[in-house]
Amino acid sequence: MYRIKRLYYLDGKPYIYFTHYLPGNIKLDHIEDDNAFSIYMQLYKNKQFISNFHDEFYIEEPEEYILKALELEKGPLLGRKRMTYNENGEVIEVSFAQYNTKIHHYVIDYQA
Repeated sequence: MYRIKRLYYLDGKPYIYFTHYLPGNIKLDHIEDDNAFSIYMQLYKNKQFISNFHDEFYIEEPEEYILKALELEKGPLLGRKRMTYNENGEVIEVSFAQYNTKIHHYVIDYQA
């Protein structure tokens, strides 16, 4: 299994702390530019085609290292757990995200 930790910024401030877990039998590209590295492109290149996601949202008291990375002194934070499945119903990614909603709310815009 691979564990990939990432920190996303919004207007120069740390906004989302991600921890992704991917199957160990896939081959990951060498990461030269964190901004150009896509978890989902890596899955696609390894013929792991996404069928669906399952997201759960919750409020949590994060670990100290997450607070530090997000430049916060205390929680709680909005958390999200995502399970990503392939066309065979197999889990091909699990990710955990903690959001610094003090700088921006979690927003979903969906257009049909």
